[in-house]
Amino acid sequence: MRGTLPHKIQDLHTRYGSVVRTGPNELSYIDEAAWEDIHGKHNGGKQLAKADEFMPTKPPNGAQGLVFVRDDADHGRLRRNFSHGFSDKALRGQENLIGKYFDALTWRVGEACKAKKPLDMTKWYQLTTFDIVGDLTFGESFNCLQDDHELHVSNSLMNCSAHPHEALLTRRNHSATEMGQESLLHCQVSVHTRLSPPLDVD
Repeated sequence: MRGTLPHKIQDLHTRYGSVVRTGPNELSYIDEAAWEDIHGKHNGGKQLAKADEFMPTKPPNGAQGLVFVRDDADHGRLRRNFSHGFSDKALRGQENLIGKYFDALTWRVGEACKAKKPLDMTKWYQLTTFDIVGDLTFGESFNCLQDDHELHVSNSLMNCSAHPHEALLTRRNHSATEMGQESLLHCQVSVHTRLSPPLDVD
């Protein structure tokens, strides 16, 4: 397990174009239009059936998320639950919250320009995303943009998203199940705190 497959596939796309056959029954697409064509639901049709290889391990609470759920009825129910949070009104209502993180990112870029230092913009866009999602989901930021050093949480999240197998191997003292249970518990506590009404202070 060397973790070089994504780089090899990228090289193939560079050489052969936006569609590459990577196996007898596998195609790789890098054209953004392919996502909607393949995974989108059209005219009330069913969602594309997900292959076994696409499915992650069973979640600790037994409930699959929106991306991975296979049953069309459950998928529709989850989509309806999420849709309110992504309506035009809801998104406009979060404009000030999201805007402060864009301001922080702009300040970071400005400081680097003044010092004539190079910036890894991919990393800083990811850190901005972590802060926004943390605030929207848990009611508190990860403070990735504020700290002068790279936060452990942000690095762990980026490593897990880019190299999930390597991320598991680096935590040999914890099984994948234990890691999932820890993550679920943390999310449950954070979401409960986020949804709890504020205490009245006299």
